[in-house]
Amino acid sequence: MKDYQLRVTDTADQTELTDLFERVFGERRTAEVWHWKFQASRRLLHGDQAADSLVAVDESGCIVAHAGAVTLPGWYRGRSIPFVQVCDVMVHPAHRGGIGRNNLFTVLLKALLSRAAERLPDSFRYGFPGQGPCVVGERARVYERMEMAIETVLTPERRRFSLWRVAPLPWHDARLDALWLSMRNELALGVVRDADYLDWRYASHPLQNYSLLGVSRL
Repeated sequence: MKDYQLRVTDTADQTELTDLFERVFGERRTAEVWHWKFQASRRLLHGDQAADSLVAVDESGCIVAHAGAVTLPGWYRGRSIPFVQVCDVMVHPAHRGGIGRNNLFTVLLKALLSRAAERLPDSFRYGFPGQGPCVVGERARVYERMEMAIETVLTPERRRFSLWRVAPLPWHDARLDALWLSMRNELALGVVRDADYLDWRYASHPLQNYSLLGVSRL
């Protein structure tokens, strides 16, 4: 493998990372989306420590790979823990390859996960890779499959009368936090989905417009 310098990402890297994202994934990501995902999400931590995203730089000083980390408040068996979501893992096509674990993808991911484990030893580290990266990660033993993601679409049955009422809710409705507090002990493992999380993840999303609906009994 060539010599690469691995370092923590910096705000000055944003233009290069946007170019790399377009080269790898075929679409342009705006600076606003990068800020929302990697910077604005940190307000949910209320000052707690966050994991760092990493980049790989070649001999000429160009960024050729990136492994992102978004840290969110989590819940595990009755206690709060950090959740570190690994995302936007990308390697420039000219810098891919290598035998076994001796490739930039594996080296970068191992460094990211090791750093997160050292800084946040109680954290749950996870991601949602596509089938190809998942296979590569499993072979390199940096990924371990937990479950397959399944998309389900529910079509409600039409009735003339129902005991349930659906109505719009404001993003900071006090009942959202009350609902989370009343249900969190039923979850063995999960991201904290309180009003602050919903506001960041959906209300302030820079590309998608979401509406919040509440279901209650009449």
